[in-house]
Amino acid sequence: MNRIFSYFTLGAIIVLSTALGNHAKAENEASYFEANHGFNLGLNEMVDLSEIEGFERVRSTADLARFASKVPGAVGFTAHPSFESGQHRFASAVLWYSHLSPSNMSWRLYLFDEKEAKKQPGEAATEEALAAAEAQISDKLKTAKELIDGSGRRGVILHGDQKEKDIVARAVLQLSGTFQHTGEFGSNCAGCRLVVLGGTPARCGLGIQGKDHMNCCGSITKDGFCRFWELLLAREKAEQIRVRQ
Repeated sequence: MNRIFSYFTLGAIIVLSTALGNHAKAENEASYFEANHGFNLGLNEMVDLSEIEGFERVRSTADLARFASKVPGAVGFTAHPSFESGQHRFASAVLWYSHLSPSNMSWRLYLFDEKEAKKQPGEAATEEALAAAEAQISDKLKTAKELIDGSGRRGVILHGDQKEKDIVARAVLQLSGTFQHTGEFGSNCAGCRLVVLGGTPARCGLGIQGKDHMNCCGSITKDGFCRFWELLLAREKAEQIRVRQ
């Protein structure tokens, strides 16, 4: 009887230990799904994971998922395509993004929500993301008004890092402002691939089409205003309209 009881107890301990082990493993893993879209063109908010303690131990995509899931408010993560090989250790937790771009326009995006990951380019971002983007733009309206007033008929020149320019440019357009050209007439630039389909940094998209331009914005004269931001937002809207149709 005692022997039977001992076998029963031992079996119960093994089952319990296995269950606890599986539970602990599940807690250490984060479910993630590769998105059918990217996060380019619109606004976004990210956290540089390399600035968080423990990042040096992150090696795989699964490691990134676990690490990024601990960032408050994170909905997913992204990393340089060569991250797992160790060549480029760039990765970020994604808090929100306002535009769903084609997946080849950004680094791969991984989300913790499977439903969101299945969305296609041009579909609507979450309400929270759209509200966050609008709040950032609203916060820059005063700055945009000062830039417009100070530029006179010449048009605004944007300053700051790329994120700052992205936000302020939208605020300027919301106030019907214009922009000065900041590039050289006929030059190649990376911006063309954002506003002209088929464009690449090595060869300008407008150049491929045989069109003269200023800084890849579509303007054909040095005296005209830069249309880069106008065309960028027009492409966002065109993608959304295509999806709705």
